[in-house]
Amino acid sequence: MPYFVYILRTSSNTLYIGQTNNLEKRINEHKNKSLRSAKYIRYFSSSELVYHEKYPTRSEAMRRESQLKKLSKVKKEAIIAGSTYSPYNINVFNELFYKFAKIDFINELPNLFTKLDLFNTALHKKITTELKTNVIKVTELASGKKMDRWKTFMKINKKHKWKVLLTDFSKNLLPNPKTIGSTDSFTFTTAIYSLFNTFPKLKPSGMQDVMLSTYTFDNLWLADDLHLTKSNNVWYKNSYRLGLSKTEKYITNIKRGGKINQQFFKDLKIKTKTIKINLSSLEYGKHIDEYYKNAHIVSVNYPGGLIATVVNSFNNQLKKKGIFITADIATTGNGKKTKGFKSVNETIKIKIENYALAKYILEKLGYNVELKNLHDFIKEAGIVTPVEIHDHFVLIVKLKDQKLDKCI
Repeated sequence: MPYFVYILRTSSNTLYIGQTNNLEKRINEHKNKSLRSAKYIRYFSSSELVYHEKYPTRSEAMRRESQLKKLSKVKKEAIIAGSTYSPYNINVFNELFYKFAKIDFINELPNLFTKLDLFNTALHKKITTELKTNVIKVTELASGKKMDRWKTFMKINKKHKWKVLLTDFSKNLLPNPKTIGSTDSFTFTTAIYSLFNTFPKLKPSGMQDVMLSTYTFDNLWLADDLHLTKSNNVWYKNSYRLGLSKTEKYITNIKRGGKINQQFFKDLKIKTKTIKINLSSLEYGKHIDEYYKNAHIVSVNYPGGLIATVVNSFNNQLKKKGIFITADIATTGNGKKTKGFKSVNETIKIKIENYALAKYILEKLGYNVELKNLHDFIKEAGIVTPVEIHDHFVLIVKLKDQKLDKCI
């Protein structure tokens, strides 16, 4: 009699691991939340089978179950990503990259926004003009170790006090708080914030004035990001599968606790498959359909991760009069693909028209949204730029004065 080790993904994107000698029966028990189902699974609205392995004896299955349970979530996701097609797998690649690639390699990622004094001067003016307060509390997402922006702020700051929380995926990506050098006007602290998870809910007294990010939403990599196409009024989405030269090699490497290093990412391949989708299954699917109702052929890199992060920020971190600001690079061509992080074949880049879709959806949700190219953003602050920069954009989001409309 064969035995199976299986992994379920819950509606909250947690993973459950079990073993059984009747896989179909056991999955149905979990799905129907019967008395024989796992108590843990009953806490969630739904769950789905995402991975399983077959063994000849119960002892082997139990040993493997114990091994899998000891793995970190990202390694569990890596095993799943090597065996199935899923839109989520492109995110697994990115999380693997941030967890295991060399730190100095990660720090070579683009940093124009942190170094560009003209932009940072305009950003300082925008924040201080919008907020009618002497003390400004800021959370910066995906901060990295570079402090160039804040050095610029320190030079030009006149009367405001800043309380800045620098965040990133791990402490290795953040500056050492002891060496940051706080002043009378600037206080810096650090924290671990993952864009793959919901931000912690702050108490009213701890709510922030600004959520700030740069070079965070420039390609498909967050859980809600999708590449969508429309043809003859039918919508499709891309699903992905990760692998090395052979899928078996990829799976074996992860199973045996093999090294996930820089060479691993250079060798990694992303395979793509197109699947028909009902847009109503997406949280804001009806707005996407509305936006493209007159278009017969559509290819869109949907920045759902940006939308989710904005909503997450206002729900859990920002004051009602707070602002969310992101600045990023965006291609203006027809869906050009570019090398991603120098470590994978091709990563689909976000286009400026895709952010126009994000603006449309956020406005439907009850936000005021400004979308500007970097050149205009700097010019509106009264600053003359020596060159025109049109392939970078700035997105500024605020709540409307009226109560936030709930999207149904």
